[in-house]
Amino acid sequence: MFTKTSYFALVLIFLFAIIKESIGGIIPKNDISLANPLIKRHEDKVCYDYLVLTATFDDSKLTGVVTLAGDDSRPVTFVYGLFSHGIEDPDKFCIFLEDCNHNVVYNLTKELDLKFDGHGGTKPFCAYIDLDIFDYFYGNGDDYKHGDKHGDDKHGDKHGDKRKRQAGVPYVSTSSPADSAPATQAMP
Repeated sequence: MFTKTSYFALVLIFLFAIIKESIGGIIPKNDISLANPLIKRHEDKVCYDYLVLTATFDDSKLTGVVTLAGDDSRPVTFVYGLFSHGIEDPDKFCIFLEDCNHNVVYNLTKELDLKFDGHGGTKPFCAYIDLDIFDYFYGNGDDYKHGDKHGDDKHGDKHGDKRKRQAGVPYVSTSSPADSAPATQAMP
């Protein structure tokens, strides 16, 4: 009889501890430890600008989308997209970035390692490339003023950004078929 009572008491204590811990994990406490790395990552006072560009191919030659995304913390751009149809010859298909004067800035063909679906399109692709998306979209540095990334721009702008657009729009272009689409800024 003593063992049944002690087992019952242990089960009640165990259930009480489980319920208390589950409720304690759901309801946030004010004195959360700063040792938690998920909380510490938001303590930085650095705020980076980000830029997302989208080029949509939607005509009789080629259908697809290419998106470029990056922030100004480092000169690396994430490129992803998909072409659904219109690729005439996969062996000759190239994709590249052009500036507003249609000069090739970056050939993306090797980095994207495109896989073709056999029906005139590609499978989804993505890659990181060594390209400063801000230089690509706004110009080469002479065309825009980029302030301090820590928010202490001498002009008083909180984000440290006094950028102005290029005279034209940059493009994402392809060969086989030869087509291009403007890389427009995607607004959040």
